[in-house]
Amino acid sequence: MNETLRRMKESGAADGTGTAITEELNDPGGLFESMFTPGPSKLAPPGAHGAKEIPLDMIDPWRDAEHDAQPFKPYSADKLAELAENIRQNGVISPVRLRLSPFEKGRYQILAGHNRVAASKLAGRKTIPAILMQATDDEAKLILVDSNLYQRENLAPSERAFAYKMQLETLKHQGKRTDLTSGNICLKSEEETSGNVCQKSESRDSVAANAQVSARTIQNFIRLTYLFLPLLDMVDAEAIPFTAGVSISFLSPDAQELLLTVMKDNDVKAITRSQGEELKAFRTQLDEETILRIFGKSKKSPTVKPQSIKLQVDYSPAVTKRLAKDEVLQARIRAVIDAYVKEIMA
Repeated sequence: MNETLRRMKESGAADGTGTAITEELNDPGGLFESMFTPGPSKLAPPGAHGAKEIPLDMIDPWRDAEHDAQPFKPYSADKLAELAENIRQNGVISPVRLRLSPFEKGRYQILAGHNRVAASKLAGRKTIPAILMQATDDEAKLILVDSNLYQRENLAPSERAFAYKMQLETLKHQGKRTDLTSGNICLKSEEETSGNVCQKSESRDSVAANAQVSARTIQNFIRLTYLFLPLLDMVDAEAIPFTAGVSISFLSPDAQELLLTVMKDNDVKAITRSQGEELKAFRTQLDEETILRIFGKSKKSPTVKPQSIKLQVDYSPAVTKRLAKDEVLQARIRAVIDAYVKEIMA
């Protein structure tokens, strides 16, 4: 067992949902451990005097070369309106961070401040104060993740999941570059001409304490990215507890699809922690009957559409009309037919 995994086994989850679930992590290079060193956005940016007013119509949301959007959800309409009103009254107090767009000359890409940009547009502003940063694609991702992950409150589990995954994948892409994983972190702003803005990396334990999460918790959040979107939405909505979501993430795509189908057909709207653990335990032999048993359901009998049969009687219209409305007679006839069906089907 490598050192990273040993520390993960010894650490405890800090998400408040109970004992988290662990699976061995293949991390021979210690890249998972390097997630506990701060990214570029841990730097104190240049003072407000270095900010420039940038036209809002020249600013684009962040995306990478694969056109993947950022993992963080925009503010709700109410919260965005509240921020816009604050900006109308007080202006944008904290400058956003931008870099030159790698996709279109003369435009800018948001590294930190998507909601401030959106709220400023809503407030009717034409420009926004911004710190212009020189950042590679990998550095840009780390700025994006850190500026949201450690500064925004009430992030949904899905946001944290994809943020941690982006951070880990970026560090893996960095390979053996020590300037982002174990040594000094340096970035230059376009206002800085005399040198670099540098900050010594903090220790893994110190950063973990600042983020108030453990290595195990980060690993479990990344597991959530293996969930089908409807199941992940249920984790965000707390219909599935965090630890149950981690358990279900170990199901194969086919098993998750079957699970969703069974839940829909049987009006199951929530999964408990114990049910999640049981689903994981049976993941190699999960079928409809097992899922129904876990949820305390039984397989529904196929719905049979009622059929009618005609009986010929030789009575006057007045009598037949009366017999047609006689419920006692109908019940007796059904009883006779039921007994006959049981006899012929035996």
